[in-house]
Amino acid sequence: LERHHLFPRAWLEREGVDDLKRINQVGNFALLEWPDNIDISDTAPADYVPRVKARFSTEEWIRMHEHHAMPENWETMSYEQFLIERRKLMAAIIRRGYESLKQPADGNDAGSAQLPVAGFLVPTQVVFAVAAAAETERAKQSPEPAGESNDGGVAS
Repeated sequence: LERHHLFPRAWLEREGVDDLKRINQVGNFALLEWPDNIDISDTAPADYVPRVKARFSTEEWIRMHEHHAMPENWETMSYEQFLIERRKLMAAIIRRGYESLKQPADGNDAGSAQLPVAGFLVPTQVVFAVAAAAETERAKQSPEPAGESNDGGVAS
C-alpha cells in the first residue's frame, strides 16, 4: 500500500495550488495499492474516479465512502471544498467512536465502557489524520511556527 493524493499533487500544481502544506493535507490522502497509484498518476479525480468506481457495486462504493470519510461526489468538488467536507466527515467518525465508548446511562458497571456498536471500529488512521489536521490548523493560527523561537537563536 502507498499513500495516494486523492487530488494528485501534479494536478493540483497545474491548477495553481503549489503550497505543499495545502497539497499534503491529511484529508487529501488515502491508501492505495501501488499499481493503482501509478495508474492514477496526475489524473484529475473527475477523470480517474469513474474508472475506480466501476470496479465496485453501488453498496460497496457507498460503504467505502462511509468508512473512509469521503464526501458524496467528492471528485467533482473544488479541492478546498473537498477538504472542508472530508474534515467534517472524519470528525464525525471519530465522534461516533468516542460516543460509543461512553459509560452506561444507568450507572451500572461504572468501571467499564460500552463496547462499540457492532461493525463499527474507529479507524486508527482517521484518528491520527484528524489529530495531524488539528495540529496543522493550530500551527497556522500560531504567531510563531512550531520549533522556532523569538530569542534570536540564543538558547536559554
